[in-house]
Amino acid sequence: LFNRLQSLRKIINALTAAIVPVIHAFLVLALVTFIYAVLAVHFFPDNPYFQNFSASVFSMFQICTGDSWATLIVRPMFGESGTEIPHFPTALFFFSYILIVGTFLLNVVIAVLLDEFISAVQRAKEGKKMAEEEEKTLRERQQGGTLDPLLLTLAALGSYQELTDRIHAIYKILDSDDSGGLSFDEMRDGLRRLQFEPPLHL
Repeated sequence: LFNRLQSLRKIINALTAAIVPVIHAFLVLALVTFIYAVLAVHFFPDNPYFQNFSASVFSMFQICTGDSWATLIVRPMFGESGTEIPHFPTALFFFSYILIVGTFLLNVVIAVLLDEFISAVQRAKEGKKMAEEEEKTLRERQQGGTLDPLLLTLAALGSYQELTDRIHAIYKILDSDDSGGLSFDEMRDGLRRLQFEPPLHL
Protein backbone atom coordinates (compact mmCIF):
# COMPACT_ATOMS: atom_id res chain seq x y z
CA LEU A 1 0.00 0.00 0.00
CA PHE A 2 2.85 2.38 0.84
CA ASN A 3 4.49 1.78 -2.56
CA ARG A 4 1.16 2.43 -4.27
CA LEU A 5 0.77 5.69 -2.36
CA GLN A 6 4.27 6.72 -3.48
CA SER A 7 3.35 6.05 -7.11
CA LEU A 8 0.11 7.98 -6.67
CA ARG A 9 2.01 10.89 -5.15
CA LYS A 10 4.36 10.94 -8.16
CA ILE A 11 1.39 11.07 -10.54
CA ILE A 12 -0.27 13.86 -8.54
CA ASN A 13 2.97 15.86 -8.42
CA ALA A 14 3.41 15.45 -12.18
CA LEU A 15 -0.16 16.54 -12.88
CA THR A 16 0.19 19.52 -10.56
CA ALA A 17 3.43 20.63 -12.21
CA ALA A 18 1.87 20.19 -15.68
CA ILE A 19 -1.16 22.43 -15.02
CA VAL A 20 0.39 25.65 -16.37
CA PRO A 21 2.07 24.09 -19.48
CA VAL A 22 -1.13 22.16 -20.30
CA ILE A 23 -3.21 25.34 -19.95
CA HIS A 24 -0.84 27.06 -22.39
CA ALA A 25 -1.18 24.19 -24.85
CA PHE A 26 -4.98 24.29 -24.58
CA LEU A 27 -4.95 28.06 -25.14
CA VAL A 28 -3.04 27.53 -28.39
CA LEU A 29 -5.52 24.79 -29.33
CA ALA A 30 -8.47 27.09 -28.58
CA LEU A 31 -6.88 29.92 -30.57
CA VAL A 32 -6.46 27.69 -33.64
CA THR A 33 -10.04 26.43 -33.21
CA PHE A 34 -11.39 30.00 -33.05
CA ILE A 35 -9.48 30.97 -36.19
CA TYR A 36 -10.87 28.00 -38.09
CA ALA A 37 -14.36 28.72 -36.72
CA VAL A 38 -14.22 32.29 -38.09
CA LEU A 39 -13.00 30.99 -41.46
CA ALA A 40 -15.77 28.37 -41.52
CA VAL A 41 -18.42 31.06 -40.94
CA HIS A 42 -16.95 32.98 -43.87
CA PHE A 43 -16.51 30.00 -46.21
CA PHE A 44 -19.73 28.07 -45.40
CA PRO A 45 -22.40 30.66 -44.46
CA ASP A 46 -25.29 28.50 -45.72
CA ASN A 47 -24.32 25.47 -43.65
CA PRO A 48 -26.40 25.24 -40.43
CA TYR A 49 -23.35 24.03 -38.54
CA PHE A 50 -21.45 27.24 -39.38
CA GLN A 51 -24.16 29.93 -39.46
CA ASN A 52 -22.63 31.90 -36.58
CA PHE A 53 -19.47 31.94 -34.52
CA SER A 54 -20.78 29.94 -31.53
CA ALA A 55 -22.23 27.19 -33.74
CA SER A 56 -19.03 27.12 -35.75
CA VAL A 57 -16.87 26.80 -32.62
CA PHE A 58 -18.98 23.90 -31.37
CA SER A 59 -18.82 22.20 -34.79
CA MET A 60 -15.04 22.59 -34.91
CA PHE A 61 -14.82 21.16 -31.41
CA GLN A 62 -16.90 18.20 -32.58
CA ILE A 63 -14.52 17.74 -35.49
CA CYS A 64 -11.57 17.89 -33.06
CA THR A 65 -13.05 15.08 -30.96
CA GLY A 66 -13.74 12.96 -34.05
CA ASP A 67 -17.44 12.57 -33.19
CA SER A 68 -19.08 11.67 -36.57
CA TRP A 69 -17.63 14.81 -38.11
CA ALA A 70 -17.05 13.29 -41.56
CA THR A 71 -20.50 11.74 -42.11
CA LEU A 72 -22.53 14.35 -40.22
CA ILE A 73 -20.81 17.64 -41.09
CA VAL A 74 -18.38 17.41 -43.99
CA ARG A 75 -19.70 14.86 -46.50
CA PRO A 76 -23.18 16.46 -46.79
CA MET A 77 -21.35 19.66 -47.84
CA PHE A 78 -20.15 17.98 -51.02
CA GLY A 79 -23.71 17.39 -52.29
CA GLU A 80 -24.86 14.47 -54.35
CA SER A 81 -23.17 15.68 -57.56
CA GLY A 82 -20.14 17.18 -55.84
CA THR A 83 -20.66 20.60 -57.48
CA GLU A 84 -22.19 22.60 -54.62
CA ILE A 85 -18.79 23.17 -52.99
CA PRO A 86 -15.48 22.18 -54.59
CA HIS A 87 -14.16 19.04 -52.97
CA PHE A 88 -10.50 19.98 -52.76
CA PRO A 89 -10.79 23.33 -50.89
CA THR A 90 -13.31 21.86 -48.44
CA ALA A 91 -11.25 18.74 -47.87
CA LEU A 92 -8.08 20.83 -47.49
CA PHE A 93 -9.76 23.09 -44.93
CA PHE A 94 -10.88 20.25 -42.66
CA PHE A 95 -7.82 18.09 -43.30
CA SER A 96 -5.51 20.93 -42.23
CA TYR A 97 -7.57 21.47 -39.06
CA ILE A 98 -7.48 17.78 -38.15
CA LEU A 99 -3.75 17.67 -38.86
CA ILE A 100 -2.94 20.74 -36.76
CA VAL A 101 -5.33 20.22 -33.85
CA GLY A 102 -6.10 16.50 -33.75
CA THR A 103 -2.62 15.26 -34.60
CA PHE A 104 -0.18 17.94 -33.50
CA LEU A 105 -1.60 20.02 -30.64
CA LEU A 106 -3.27 17.16 -28.77
CA ASN A 107 0.00 15.25 -28.91
CA VAL A 108 1.74 18.33 -27.54
CA VAL A 109 -0.53 18.15 -24.49
CA ILE A 110 0.35 14.47 -24.02
CA ALA A 111 4.05 15.25 -24.47
CA VAL A 112 3.85 17.95 -21.78
CA LEU A 113 2.24 15.50 -19.36
CA LEU A 114 4.88 12.84 -20.07
CA ASP A 115 7.71 15.36 -19.69
CA GLU A 116 6.39 16.58 -16.35
CA PHE A 117 5.90 12.99 -15.17
CA ILE A 118 9.49 12.11 -16.09
CA SER A 119 10.73 15.28 -14.38
CA ALA A 120 8.72 14.46 -11.25
CA VAL A 121 10.18 10.94 -11.13
CA GLN A 122 13.69 12.36 -11.61
CA ARG A 123 13.17 14.92 -8.83
CA ALA A 124 11.92 12.16 -6.53
CA LYS A 125 15.02 10.06 -7.26
CA GLU A 126 17.32 13.04 -6.65
CA GLY A 127 15.53 13.83 -3.39
CA LYS A 128 15.86 10.22 -2.26
CA LYS A 129 19.55 10.20 -3.18
CA MET A 130 20.19 13.44 -1.26
CA ALA A 131 18.35 12.05 1.77
CA GLU A 132 20.49 8.90 1.66
CA GLU A 133 23.68 10.98 1.41
CA GLU A 134 22.63 13.15 4.35
CA GLU A 135 21.82 10.03 6.36
CA LYS A 136 25.21 8.55 5.46
CA THR A 137 26.99 11.75 6.49
CA LEU A 138 25.09 11.85 9.77
CA ARG A 139 25.94 8.22 10.43
CA GLU A 140 29.63 8.90 9.78
CA ARG A 141 29.55 11.83 12.21
CA GLN A 142 27.91 9.69 14.87
CA GLN A 143 30.40 6.85 14.45
CA GLY A 144 33.50 8.97 14.98
CA GLY A 145 34.78 12.28 16.26
CA THR A 146 35.11 15.37 14.10
CA LEU A 147 38.91 15.37 14.20
CA ASP A 148 39.33 11.60 13.76
CA PRO A 149 40.76 11.90 10.20
CA LEU A 150 43.40 14.34 11.49
CA LEU A 151 44.28 12.13 14.47
CA LEU A 152 44.50 9.03 12.28
CA THR A 153 46.87 10.85 9.92
CA LEU A 154 49.14 11.86 12.80
CA ALA A 155 48.99 8.37 14.33
CA ALA A 156 50.18 6.83 11.08
CA LEU A 157 53.50 8.70 11.16
CA GLY A 158 56.50 6.50 11.88
CA SER A 159 58.75 8.66 14.03
CA TYR A 160 58.67 11.46 16.57
CA GLN A 161 60.45 13.83 14.17
CA GLU A 162 57.88 13.18 11.43
CA LEU A 163 55.09 13.80 13.94
CA THR A 164 56.68 17.07 15.08
CA ASP A 165 57.24 18.29 11.52
CA ARG A 166 53.71 17.37 10.53
CA ILE A 167 52.22 19.21 13.54
CA HIS A 168 54.29 22.32 12.77
CA ALA A 169 53.19 22.21 9.14
CA ILE A 170 49.53 21.88 10.10
CA TYR A 171 49.82 24.68 12.63
CA LYS A 172 51.39 26.94 10.01
CA ILE A 173 48.43 26.28 7.73
CA LEU A 174 45.96 26.98 10.52
CA ASP A 175 47.71 30.19 11.63
CA SER A 176 47.00 32.07 8.41
CA ASP A 177 47.85 35.50 9.86
CA ASP A 178 51.13 34.31 11.53
CA SER A 179 50.00 35.75 14.86
CA GLY A 180 51.27 32.81 16.88
CA GLY A 181 47.79 32.06 18.18
CA LEU A 182 44.57 30.56 16.87
CA SER A 183 41.07 31.88 17.19
CA PHE A 184 38.08 29.56 16.84
CA ASP A 185 37.17 30.90 13.40
CA GLU A 186 40.77 30.75 12.22
CA MET A 187 41.13 27.14 13.36
CA ARG A 188 37.80 26.15 11.80
CA ASP A 189 38.66 27.74 8.45
CA GLY A 190 42.14 26.24 8.52
CA LEU A 191 40.84 22.73 9.22
CA ARG A 192 38.45 23.09 6.30
CA ARG A 193 41.41 23.85 4.03
CA LEU A 194 43.16 20.63 5.03
CA GLN A 195 42.54 17.66 2.73
CA PHE A 196 41.78 14.44 4.60
CA GLU A 197 40.11 11.20 3.59
CA PRO A 198 37.45 10.89 4.92
CA PRO A 199 37.00 14.69 5.09
CA LEU A 200 36.54 16.62 8.31
CA HIS A 201 32.89 17.43 9.10
CA LEU A 202 32.80 20.80 10.85
